[in-house]
Amino acid sequence: MKYFALVIVFLFLSCQDVKKKEGSTRSKTIVTGKVLNYDTYEGLRLLKIKPFPGFRRELDVADFSKDGSFRLEFEQEIPQTFRITPFSHTYVYTKPGDSIFVTLDLTGEQKMLIEGDGVEDNVFLNRFYAKKDLGDDLNPRTTLLDGDSYVTTLDSVQEINSNVLNGMLEESMVSRGLRTTLHSELLNERFQRLLKYALYNVNFSERHAKVSDVFGNASQVNGQQSVDGVRYNLTLTESMENDIEQIHVSEGLVENEAFGYTRALYLTYLNKRDNRKIDPNNMTAWLDLTYNSFTNARQRDYALYLFGKSQLENYTLKSFQAQQEHLFSLIQDPSLKERLLKEYVKLKKSGIPLESIEAYSIYDIKQEGVMKILDSLIQKETNKVVLVDFWTSWCAPCHADMVKSGPIKHEKYEGQPIEFVYLQMDLNHKKGNEFIKVNQVSGVHFQFGKEEIDDILKFYAVKAFPTHMIINKQGEVVRKGNYRLYAPKTQFILDSLLKE
Repeated sequence: MKYFALVIVFLFLSCQDVKKKEGSTRSKTIVTGKVLNYDTYEGLRLLKIKPFPGFRRELDVADFSKDGSFRLEFEQEIPQTFRITPFSHTYVYTKPGDSIFVTLDLTGEQKMLIEGDGVEDNVFLNRFYAKKDLGDDLNPRTTLLDGDSYVTTLDSVQEINSNVLNGMLEESMVSRGLRTTLHSELLNERFQRLLKYALYNVNFSERHAKVSDVFGNASQVNGQQSVDGVRYNLTLTESMENDIEQIHVSEGLVENEAFGYTRALYLTYLNKRDNRKIDPNNMTAWLDLTYNSFTNARQRDYALYLFGKSQLENYTLKSFQAQQEHLFSLIQDPSLKERLLKEYVKLKKSGIPLESIEAYSIYDIKQEGVMKILDSLIQKETNKVVLVDFWTSWCAPCHADMVKSGPIKHEKYEGQPIEFVYLQMDLNHKKGNEFIKVNQVSGVHFQFGKEEIDDILKFYAVKAFPTHMIINKQGEVVRKGNYRLYAPKTQFILDSLLKE
């Protein structure tokens, strides 16, 4: 009998085909099922992963009972399609509040699609999924086809698969939502291949040559300009619009985030290929490129909306603020502007810091460096106001203060001669570092050993946490006690000192 540890992954595709309505509520969706021949395997677990491509993930876990049955519950706001692996070609389409049962067989190449509480016509759907393999000739990394031939061949395969799918859908009782999702997935697969071809075109002299300069000054690579990749990006957009018109579900596909994510990833790859982040200095150029790439107004607005949403989720509020006026001048749909504003206000009220994760420094100070650090905090003629925060890793009020103060630092004090210094007064440096990084607490952080902590607490007579100390530009301690940054009295004192 074959034993091995196996992890089953529920991968939620970014194919959300129904527009989220204002006032929509989250409902619990339940997926139960059973794995055949479960006793053949050992250590089986079930995971549901919902990724934003290239970024963060949400994770739910469900364990199996001895007979191979499982149960997975998750909150859901809009209909979604997700794929189950390693059960290849098994797709589940759920709506908020659904309760469905799935039977899975690890021993065979099972192909099926399940929608909500009912099973679709799997025979016809299998024909579609069985024909999705495009073969080595269209592998964007290894193909020997030139750009034009690659696009032509890909278009022909796309047409065949689309016809097969349409034929199946005519014979199957498939809902409009699921129909849109399937078309979306098929088109998105094509767009992803175009994307990868532009990035990994083997016809360039360097096997993995990547597009580098989109705004002119394109480098020559084996006689071709690197902006050739943008050409295929535009081809992608034009084909997207044509396909949408052909299948007559433009409303659903325009709203489908798969397209926006594909384009967002493409633009991101072009600019920052290693960490998938766009240089803030080029944000305006990227917005203009996205705007000019679309002729369909609704699609253009939604792509711009996703661009702004990605800034809020994966960059900084500060970055969003810098581009908000220009972004909103490009988006015509007022409802999308309103959705962005609500996301922005929500994040701002949550106290998430505005700065990037590189905005803090952590120093582990040895005995011989303690007095030097303390002297530097009160040295004469610093010409800076300093707010010192004595805190610990176990102090909940300290944590709340540090997180809540984040937006104030940047909205009010960025660029001013003020320093925020944090002295951790306990030995759990690992927990302290984790809190600083997760919450992106900007400033200068110092950590010490036990003897150093005792000396500092005694020297400054710190009896409780948090304790704050305010130092003026002349290096004089002018206040000591409870002076949390978000308190009006603290800001009044700092403002007065900054004017001196």
